[in-house]
Amino acid sequence: MSSSSSSGGDADWKPVPPCGCGWQHYRAIKMEWHAHPLGIGTKLQILNAHILATTMFGPAGLVTVSTLVPGDKRHHAVLVYFICGACSKVNRCTYDFSNHGKENRWGYYGRSLQLMAVTNLYFSYEKVEDVFRGMWTKYSLHGGNCKDWACDFYNRVNEKCEEERLWNNFWRVAHTVLFGEWRTQS
Repeated sequence: MSSSSSSGGDADWKPVPPCGCGWQHYRAIKMEWHAHPLGIGTKLQILNAHILATTMFGPAGLVTVSTLVPGDKRHHAVLVYFICGACSKVNRCTYDFSNHGKENRWGYYGRSLQLMAVTNLYFSYEKVEDVFRGMWTKYSLHGGNCKDWACDFYNRVNEKCEEERLWNNFWRVAHTVLFGEWRTQS
């Protein structure tokens, strides 16, 4: 719902450059979906939307405005923790969506109002980026905002990670059965 750049003021954006060893060494180990406080710029955008909606649809305003502007006045983003296999540093990348489009950037918001969801992962950086590249880009205050996008991104990454986990387990079992390494518990 907000611009990630305008949510940065109240949400205390903290840029943190990655280690520099190269993305090919990065594995996603944890993912968090957060609701952050809005920056003043976004609060003004919402106020302008209220004014515009009231102006466009006349004095019925209160009912019209409440249906056009979502009640959730927070900025939603997904933070993914990547561990570097070369140096063991944990790098943080935030995946964001606003009326300026989607973006990913190294760093995180220092203030969070609510942790919406969290999960552990074991997934390559490139596969997280594949999900990000495939995400939708059309912004709408109602039905296509940062909350909808963060929820969709979080679920897609989680589903892809689970698919990979299942395939890896299948191949591990198939390999041990085929090569006689499968042991029953006694």
